[in-house]
Amino acid sequence: MFNQGASNSNQIALTFDDGPDPRYTENILNILTTYNVPATFFVLGEGVAMYPELVKRMNKEGHDIGSHSFTHVNFAVADMETFEAEMEQSEELIEKTIGYRPRFFRPPYGNITLDQVIKLEESNNLIIGWNVDTLDWTGNNAEEINNIVLSNDGPGSIILFHDGGHYTQDINSPEALADLIPELQRQGYEFVTVSELLNIPKTK
Repeated sequence: MFNQGASNSNQIALTFDDGPDPRYTENILNILTTYNVPATFFVLGEGVAMYPELVKRMNKEGHDIGSHSFTHVNFAVADMETFEAEMEQSEELIEKTIGYRPRFFRPPYGNITLDQVIKLEESNNLIIGWNVDTLDWTGNNAEEINNIVLSNDGPGSIILFHDGGHYTQDINSPEALADLIPELQRQGYEFVTVSELLNIPKTK
């Protein structure tokens, strides 16, 4: 598992989980385009099925796309059959939508068993974690999100945001990013995708 990149680099990676979600994804993509910032999206297969055009846009605009399972299962309590089905369904649909099978995988909740890790290695997947969690899914406002990032980020950071979630969740990442991105650029950071940060291909 990779939780961050090289600590002697000025590069950092923005990552987004649980999308695509039309409530948030489009606004986030617009902000990333405004500042010419690439990011990495860990998408749910069920979201790809519902909103394929958003995933195609991610790919067209140069963002990395990884799998986040098909239905956001907690793999810590799932059997291997469920795990394999979730992985295959998600990767197959992503490939049909954007033309490549993703190598990067982020388990929902960050939960995964040793047997599942072994299976991922056999399947040429890489687990991508994070070292800065914005907790944006909790309803934190933009200022709170940015305070978390600016207090914890550093060279090589992989920062966890969300561009989707349960209908009861209020996610303020779009508002946060509009202020956060220029501030981090002012501090000298370069935004890159996970594949660029780790110098690892995003495809199998």
